[in-house]
Amino acid sequence: MSQICSMFLQFPQIEVTKFISNMRRCFSILNEIKMGFTEIGKIVQSQPLLLGSIALKSTNTLLLNLKIGKKELSRYIQENPQEMKNWVFGRTLGPLQLEENLTSKKFLLDIGFVENPNKITEAVNQFQGNGLQERFDCIIEAGLDHDEVCKMIKRYPLILCQSKKLIEMKIDLLFGGLPKISCGIKRIKHRVFMYNWLKDQGTIDPELVMIHLRKLNNASILKWVSSNIAQNHLRPSRTPLQPIGYFLSSYTIELYNTKTSFKTEKPEMLDITSTSTGRNGGGTSRVILKEAQAALLEYLHCTRGFQFMDAENMSKNSPQFLNKLLRSIDGKLDKDIGGLLSRYLRYHPINEFEPFFESLGLKPSEYIPHLPCNLMFLADDGLLLHNYTVLSSYGVARIKIGKIFKEAREVFRYDFEVLLSKLQAYEELGLSQFALVKFIVCSPCILVGDVNVPFVKLLEKLKCLGFKTHWIERNLSEDNSYSWNRILEVLRLFNEMGCSNKQLVELLGQHPDILFESSGERTLSLIGFLLKFGSTRSQICSMFLQFPQIQIVQFVLNLRKCVLVLNEIEMEVAEIQKIVCSHPLLLGSCALKSTNSLLSYLKIGKKRLSRYIQENPEALKKWVLGRRVEPLPDSEEDSKGKRVKFLLDVGFVENSNKMEVALKLFRGKGGELQDRFNCLVNAGLNRQDVCDMIKVSPQILNQQRDVLQMKIDVLVNHLGYPVSSLVNFPSYLSYTTQRVKLRVFMYNWLRGQGTISPTLALSTVIAMAEKQFLSQYVNHHPCGPQVWHELKSKLYYV
Repeated sequence: MSQICSMFLQFPQIEVTKFISNMRRCFSILNEIKMGFTEIGKIVQSQPLLLGSIALKSTNTLLLNLKIGKKELSRYIQENPQEMKNWVFGRTLGPLQLEENLTSKKFLLDIGFVENPNKITEAVNQFQGNGLQERFDCIIEAGLDHDEVCKMIKRYPLILCQSKKLIEMKIDLLFGGLPKISCGIKRIKHRVFMYNWLKDQGTIDPELVMIHLRKLNNASILKWVSSNIAQNHLRPSRTPLQPIGYFLSSYTIELYNTKTSFKTEKPEMLDITSTSTGRNGGGTSRVILKEAQAALLEYLHCTRGFQFMDAENMSKNSPQFLNKLLRSIDGKLDKDIGGLLSRYLRYHPINEFEPFFESLGLKPSEYIPHLPCNLMFLADDGLLLHNYTVLSSYGVARIKIGKIFKEAREVFRYDFEVLLSKLQAYEELGLSQFALVKFIVCSPCILVGDVNVPFVKLLEKLKCLGFKTHWIERNLSEDNSYSWNRILEVLRLFNEMGCSNKQLVELLGQHPDILFESSGERTLSLIGFLLKFGSTRSQICSMFLQFPQIQIVQFVLNLRKCVLVLNEIEMEVAEIQKIVCSHPLLLGSCALKSTNSLLSYLKIGKKRLSRYIQENPEALKKWVLGRRVEPLPDSEEDSKGKRVKFLLDVGFVENSNKMEVALKLFRGKGGELQDRFNCLVNAGLNRQDVCDMIKVSPQILNQQRDVLQMKIDVLVNHLGYPVSSLVNFPSYLSYTTQRVKLRVFMYNWLRGQGTISPTLALSTVIAMAEKQFLSQYVNHHPCGPQVWHELKSKLYYV
């Protein structure tokens, strides 16, 4: 009260109506940039005169002109609330100079931008948020070359303004045909579906480049479709739409002369705007929606007697219910949507529980099972309304009350005054109203039963360590739910591992996510993981006390990825255990490339890589995502000299072109090449014949000894060919056994049917391209294709 009195004594020269309007607008903007309720409360408490005196620009205008994301803007306002004076109507805004811009500039220089102030500034201003390197690495992991990605970023910096998840989704959708990753997912799907349908109708060039398809606007495409339908006298089509590289059987499209409407069994997968009513596959046009909201607001407030704020919340935050309502009068939509809907509501009472629950943030699938069977009006459920009002009046955002209903429905069946008494009981423990609201949203279960004992114990424990309530609030997310028992378990484990209170305070102060991420589940899984690999409790405690500046989630992912790579290169379990126990911080800090990428870049085999890592574990730092990996230098054992000596023994001429080609083709050590050579000789071939085979097809020695033995066994014992047939066709050893068996079995069947020459060479049967083999031999027999597919399914899929 004293703060309010002080504010009025300093009231600015402004109408009170305007002051209230300005303050509400500021509050709305802080909410739209997703600032936490507690932080908004702090700003309102400390800066009421500032908020009431400034007429802020809209949220979208601020984000656009300041070149900043919502989270960054929220953080900036909390640190510099007075800066809002500069963002009012009539003032020019420039981009904020944040530390992230310096990071973006360094990143641009690293990928090849020239130190040019204009170009660098332009690209930095286009970037939004952090994580540019992570998004860059994401594109490289999709299979593109580092230099190619750098060129892409130089041409289209906006590509990296999207989240990593969105980039991965788009690459997955149109891999290999994506001209510009900054295109919207819905836009891409729309264009590709339309393109495939037109291609099936024969009215579009099948070689149309995707980038041209992307540039066409919706109106152009619909005009194109209508003209083609008119020219070709097409009836309404039900041709399935199939995007490039993706097969769907459920999509159908209906086209008419005057209206275009798209029907699908999965409406969330297709969003196409209609030219007639302004509605789309995902909802209703903004004009119609606003009129419908106004009609519903009038009905709830004036007819049904709801408080204005409650009625407004229900009308504005129940879009699915409104769409359902509009469908009830579909076909009658003209200019006066509001009047139509008002008349409809006058004679058709609605089930008020549906828009009510949806406005609380619940999806239909979440609230439909809990709709009362015999009630339509909210006023008939007094307890539900009462407890909702208590929470709303206490400061819980209406959109968050749905989470409480979902996780603790019994709260809404409390008798009158019970819920309020529970809130007062927590206040008596020293919690402020703002703090309690945050805790309730993060953990609705604290309102169930008596005072939540684990929650109170945790508060007391953290208070003893020196952490205040606002520190806990700051590290909780309202989008998550928390288990106080599990968090207490994490604290207990640290004490048992020998971590002192002083060390624990330092650790949690720097890494609060160790305690709060998934309620400590990530930390418990990490401790369990290390214990299974043989780490002692003191080693684990020591590791946490030196924990790097990295999120616990990423640390666990990195550690598991490293162990997976070590397992994939066939390192012994005991050796993996040694590395995990001795270098846990190293493994958790390295986001390693994939196993295949390492083997390819390092130009090395699995065994040698395993041995190299055991001897030089710190080398893992150099093989992380985003860094160029250089081939490892040859060891004495793998020296080029041994392979040269082997080739000279086989009969290659020194320094000849053929020897250079063979050296490039060979993978493995000189001793391994000799062992594989001996394997062929021991199979019954003449040594000179094997030497001639190696000169013709040196790559056959790139296979392991047991693979060579298996292929020779298939040739002789399964297919009935003599081993000497390898002399004329050494490349046989380069083909898979499935391909060889399929071709030979098919050839034997065709020969038995008398439709193929019985003297056809083995090389012709196996080496011929599949398409040519089918057209030249298999398709000449009426049953040939069926026998081919049956053999293929048996050999490849069994």
